[in-house]
Amino acid sequence: MDLHCKNAKITAQIHGKCDRGRRAPGSRARIVITKLVPVTSSNLARSLFVPTVVMALVNLVFGLVTVFWQVPTLTGAAIALGLFFIGLGAANFMTSTAVGAFDAEFAPVVQALKSVALLQLAGGVLTMILPHTSLWVIVVGSLVLGISGVLTMLLGLRGKDALPVDKDWRIAGFVLTVAGALIPVIGDLGAKAILGVSGGGALIAGIFMMIGALTVRSDAKKIEAR
Repeated sequence: MDLHCKNAKITAQIHGKCDRGRRAPGSRARIVITKLVPVTSSNLARSLFVPTVVMALVNLVFGLVTVFWQVPTLTGAAIALGLFFIGLGAANFMTSTAVGAFDAEFAPVVQALKSVALLQLAGGVLTMILPHTSLWVIVVGSLVLGISGVLTMLLGLRGKDALPVDKDWRIAGFVLTVAGALIPVIGDLGAKAILGVSGGGALIAGIFMMIGALTVRSDAKKIEAR
């Protein structure tokens, strides 16, 4: 048996039927098992701290802007949402770089993070360049928030017990998904309603992401103290 195990990926190649470690001649079989396993290194925890803080700050800043912006216009709402999406995309790219630098075995997670980032960046650009009408702002805003929220939740499930921010991704993804679903419901009430829903979701997501960042730093210190 030729067995190779490296952090997040277990690959086993079994050539033929084995009897007490011996291969039966003329037979061949192959078994490949891929699974994320819990991370026990402080390197990943430390590398995820800054991207998680950036993600939290992007959400919190946008949320606070929507709270104190009492009379927004549709044009202003479109630009604010566009910048928010671009900020989220940049933060997800930072996260993908942090995860990818730790171990190439996290390639599926890295690719998924980059896909979410591209979606958010494209959505941000579209939100700002398309006509600033209620219809376009509602459609693009709800789609970008909803789809990226679902993908973030799935990433949290994919990295469950393997990445130190998996729980925070699931919570933030759920909140953004709900916000995206609510935008079409109350979007006709105007720019304030659109920003209120998206900003409220961003505030909640930002709080949990900031808690996650502090938890990541604490975990890194605990691992190093062992």
